[in-house]
Amino acid sequence: MPFAITPFTLTDDLAPIIAAWRDAFRDPPSSYRSLADLEDQLRWHGTFPGFTGVAARETTSGAVLGMTYGFSNRPGQWWRDRVAAAIGPQQTQALLDDSFCLMELGVVRAARRQGAARALVAALLARQPHPCALLSMQSDNRSGRNFYLATGWQIVIEKMSFGAGYLPYDIFQHPVSLTGT
Repeated sequence: MPFAITPFTLTDDLAPIIAAWRDAFRDPPSSYRSLADLEDQLRWHGTFPGFTGVAARETTSGAVLGMTYGFSNRPGQWWRDRVAAAIGPQQTQALLDDSFCLMELGVVRAARRQGAARALVAALLARQPHPCALLSMQSDNRSGRNFYLATGWQIVIEKMSFGAGYLPYDIFQHPVSLTGT
């Protein structure tokens, strides 16, 4: 299924993007999130410095097949502060300062394994200004782990705890300067 990658902002109609996101994450453990939760999260993260979002749209219908977004890592952000606490000040400066956080990536089931995820991540990285990007993913997500490792990401922290009630997460880094962007 042919697709094109297009940027999105909070001023766009987010309903098709959120619907695609919901389809991509409809299985546990992510399935507990409602459409309202997803929209609230996207609108909140959209206020962060450096917010960048892209969507994969089917070329004939314009249907959203997938989406990804992220933002600049800054002190005071929940994710960044927890990673910083886990790695200490020296590693925080080297790893987190002047970095981008890839927050979400999702592709609808019907469009998986057709290159949309790879194209989305490449487009997102090309649009942000930092020398490296980071993300976290549940440590037991084998398909996600394989995808990120195959696309140039490296695990920098394994099985990190974000606190009580959270499953362990791996933190990945991608040196954007090596992507050709």
